Amino acid sequence: MKRCLVLRVFFGACLLSLSTTVLAELNIKSIAQVEKFVMTEAGEKVIQRQEATLVLPGEVIVYTITAINQGSEAAEDITLNNAISEHADYLLGSAGGDFDSNHSNITFSVDGGKNFNLPGLLVVQKDGLQRPAEASDYSNIRWILSSPLPAGESVKVWFKARLK
Repeated sequence: MKRCLVLRVFFGACLLSLSTTVLAELNIKSIAQVEKFVMTEAGEKVIQRQEATLVLPGEVIVYTITAINQGSEAAEDITLNNAISEHADYLLGSAGGDFDSNHSNITFSVDGGKNFNLPGLLVVQKDGLQRPAEASDYSNIRWILSSPLPAGESVKVWFKARLK
């Protein structure tokens, strides 16, 4: 059986941009976890997230990025851009966050983060032909949060990917 370590948690590629004064200071924390079935004391089978120290091909990794406003003023127009590992395929519909969806936008890229769009509008060129992009074509995910993040508050975004 082929074993594969998580070579690198790909949050080093998480870029942050915000248009605020210097008084808003965001700290970014990232974790990679796997979901495992465990038995409770009552004998029930439940899913528990555990640190992704060893991941086998076919397993799903849950990536969570937390942005914490450690400044003295609200952070506005926050954009988080996270690359998807070339060793994993994004799981369609898994990107989300603990923010008001009426004041946010999640878009995807198929060209290394140069251009972003909604899933149904993405296309790729292969063998001279253009086709609609599939989730396995996605290279980046971008979250744009248009609601201000107050000082001392945090916001989490996440997505899932299956290791190839």
